[in-house]
Amino acid sequence: MCMATSKRVLILTGSSRGIGAALLNEYLEAGYFVIHASRSDSRNSNSNQSHFQTDLSSLDGVYGFIEFAANHSQTIEADSITLINNAGRIGQAAALKDITGEDLEKTIG
Repeated sequence: MCMATSKRVLILTGSSRGIGAALLNEYLEAGYFVIHASRSDSRNSNSNQSHFQTDLSSLDGVYGFIEFAANHSQTIEADSITLINNAGRIGQAAALKDITGEDLEKTIG
Protein backbone atom coordinates (compact mmCIF):
# COMPACT_ATOMS: atom_id res chain seq x y z
CA MET A 1 0.00 0.00 0.00
CA CYS A 2 1.37 3.42 -0.99
CA MET A 3 0.90 6.19 1.54
CA ALA A 4 0.84 9.81 0.46
CA THR A 5 3.72 11.91 1.70
CA SER A 6 2.75 14.91 3.80
CA LYS A 7 3.92 18.21 2.32
CA ARG A 8 4.91 20.25 5.35
CA VAL A 9 6.16 23.80 4.91
CA LEU A 10 7.85 26.05 7.44
CA ILE A 11 7.90 29.80 6.84
CA LEU A 12 10.73 31.23 8.94
CA THR A 13 12.09 34.74 9.42
CA GLY A 14 15.50 35.61 10.82
CA SER A 15 17.10 32.42 9.52
CA SER A 16 20.73 33.46 9.07
CA ARG A 17 22.09 33.22 12.61
CA GLY A 18 21.44 32.00 16.14
CA ILE A 19 18.06 30.47 16.93
CA GLY A 20 16.82 31.07 13.36
CA ALA A 21 19.73 29.16 11.80
CA ALA A 22 19.22 26.31 14.29
CA LEU A 23 15.48 26.20 13.52
CA LEU A 24 16.22 26.15 9.80
CA ASN A 25 18.48 23.12 10.18
CA GLU A 26 16.13 21.28 12.55
CA TYR A 27 13.10 21.66 10.29
CA LEU A 28 15.09 20.68 7.19
CA GLU A 29 16.24 17.53 8.99
CA ALA A 30 12.62 16.83 9.99
CA GLY A 31 11.61 16.79 6.31
CA TYR A 32 9.99 20.20 6.00
CA PHE A 33 10.36 22.44 2.98
CA VAL A 34 11.55 25.74 4.50
CA ILE A 35 10.82 29.15 3.00
CA HIS A 36 12.94 31.60 4.94
CA ALA A 37 14.02 35.22 5.03
CA SER A 38 17.02 37.06 6.40
CA ARG A 39 18.99 40.22 5.74
CA SER A 40 22.10 38.29 4.80
CA ASP A 41 22.58 35.86 1.96
CA SER A 42 21.81 32.21 2.72
CA ARG A 43 24.73 29.86 2.12
CA ASN A 44 22.80 26.66 2.86
CA SER A 45 22.63 24.51 -0.28
CA ASN A 46 19.82 22.15 0.74
CA SER A 47 17.29 21.78 -2.08
CA ASN A 48 14.40 21.61 0.39
CA GLN A 49 14.48 25.33 1.03
CA SER A 50 13.96 28.67 -0.62
CA HIS A 51 15.58 31.84 0.73
CA PHE A 52 14.39 35.44 0.32
CA GLN A 53 16.99 38.07 1.16
CA THR A 54 15.32 41.17 2.61
CA ASP A 55 15.22 43.56 5.54
CA LEU A 56 11.99 42.92 7.40
CA SER A 57 12.26 46.23 9.27
CA SER A 58 10.83 47.87 6.13
CA LEU A 59 7.23 47.35 4.98
CA ASP A 60 8.48 46.70 1.43
CA GLY A 61 10.60 43.86 2.81
CA VAL A 62 7.68 42.40 4.75
CA TYR A 63 5.29 42.62 1.80
CA GLY A 64 7.90 41.17 -0.54
CA PHE A 65 8.48 38.16 1.69
CA ILE A 66 4.75 37.58 2.25
CA GLU A 67 4.18 37.60 -1.51
CA PHE A 68 7.20 35.32 -2.09
CA ALA A 69 6.05 32.80 0.53
CA ALA A 70 2.35 32.88 -0.37
CA ASN A 71 2.97 32.34 -4.08
CA HIS A 72 5.68 29.69 -3.70
CA SER A 73 4.72 26.39 -5.34
CA GLN A 74 5.56 24.49 -2.13
CA THR A 75 3.17 26.69 -0.12
CA ILE A 76 0.37 26.30 -2.64
CA GLU A 77 0.71 22.48 -2.55
CA ALA A 78 1.28 22.19 1.23
CA ASP A 79 -0.79 20.02 3.57
CA SER A 80 0.38 22.07 6.55
CA ILE A 81 2.14 25.41 6.97
CA THR A 82 3.95 26.54 10.12
CA LEU A 83 5.10 30.13 10.66
CA ILE A 84 7.92 31.06 13.01
CA ASN A 85 8.47 34.81 13.07
CA ASN A 86 11.97 34.87 14.53
CA ALA A 87 13.29 38.07 12.92
CA GLY A 88 14.40 40.56 15.46
CA ARG A 89 16.58 43.51 16.21
CA ILE A 90 18.55 44.06 19.38
CA GLY A 91 19.02 47.79 18.90
CA GLN A 92 21.37 50.09 20.74
CA ALA A 93 22.81 48.70 23.98
CA ALA A 94 22.57 51.63 26.40
CA ALA A 95 20.63 52.96 29.36
CA LEU A 96 17.03 53.63 28.38
CA LYS A 97 17.53 57.38 28.90
CA ASP A 98 20.30 57.32 26.26
CA ILE A 99 18.37 55.47 23.54
CA THR A 100 16.78 57.58 20.83
CA GLY A 101 13.07 57.31 20.21
CA GLU A 102 13.75 56.19 16.63
CA ASP A 103 16.02 53.33 17.76
CA LEU A 104 13.50 52.22 20.39
CA GLU A 105 10.68 52.26 17.83
CA LYS A 106 12.71 50.16 15.37
CA THR A 107 13.58 47.67 18.11
CA ILE A 108 10.08 47.06 19.49
CA GLY A 109 8.07 48.22 16.46
